[in-house]
Amino acid sequence: MSETTQRQVPRGVATIELAVADAPLAFEFVVLPNASMQAFSSAIEPLRVLNQLVGRPLVSWRVVTVDGAPAQFSCGLQFLPDGSATTPPRDAILMVCAGVEPEKSLSPEVVALVRKAWRHGNTVGGICTGAYTLAEAGILEGRAFTLHWENTESFELRYPKLMSNRKLYAIDGKIMTCSGGTASTDLILSIIRQRFGPLAANVVMEMCLHTSMRSDSETQRASLAYIYGVRNARFLRILEDLEDPETWDMTGDEFAIRHAISRRQMERLFKTYTGQSPQKYAKNLRLERARIQLVQTNKTIVQIAIDCGFASADTFSLNFKRRFNVSPLEYSKAFRHAAKN
Repeated sequence: MSETTQRQVPRGVATIELAVADAPLAFEFVVLPNASMQAFSSAIEPLRVLNQLVGRPLVSWRVVTVDGAPAQFSCGLQFLPDGSATTPPRDAILMVCAGVEPEKSLSPEVVALVRKAWRHGNTVGGICTGAYTLAEAGILEGRAFTLHWENTESFELRYPKLMSNRKLYAIDGKIMTCSGGTASTDLILSIIRQRFGPLAANVVMEMCLHTSMRSDSETQRASLAYIYGVRNARFLRILEDLEDPETWDMTGDEFAIRHAISRRQMERLFKTYTGQSPQKYAKNLRLERARIQLVQTNKTIVQIAIDCGFASADTFSLNFKRRFNVSPLEYSKAFRHAAKN
């Protein structure tokens, strides 16, 4: 047993008996700069726990970087990888771990590696914003996939033919993706359950203090009903409709007619549940979309203003400064300066 394998079979008190004759399940984690440490560790720990429970290496893994040099997670912590990213064994699952600034952290070498592994029959996947690499490799079209909700809009602007299903995780044949955070644990538990059975998955879940094994049909974000504490079905439909850019140029009267409600009643509902008028709520929603685009895309302020439903760049800038106490240009510059440091 190699030193690496020995490290991957720690001792613990809890044990389970599994009659598994299959070869160990192998993972290759490629960590990109500024990857999410939470998403990465949430994938690794269930594997470590499984080995600990059975007392032998049912799973093995390597953690690599593009060139084998130390990498830094988005939280600032660094780690020493097992080596550089190379073509994994045929039976290994290749997972790309990414995080903030996914466009900036894209690596042509890793894109080529994913494409080659996919063509060789490997299962490939993305953690958090790892879907960017899979998209660049050209293997996501027609597939179910996901990534972190904060990056979904900028992803779909960059890849207009691809649309995330916005779920916690997705398994579509030999493509596996998850939205990051603790959803990485849900994805790995699903793999463990499929490969080693429900007993293994359930005990690993309990050891990780993961309260439930969430399914791939669950959404990433809390429902609007939960956020606002409301069960009014009509009002919830209005809130959901406001998320659609196609409705952003509608007047209040047009929106009220669309949902068969009086303008006054609609305003009363918004005031009761959000503390805002419908117009202010919609404007703040569009400004938040614009804020995300400022830091996640290379679009000009004019392009962002148009995309987010503002009549002009000047109107957008004025409203943005009122909302965030800084101009769009200053906000973008400050973010990029902080990212460099």
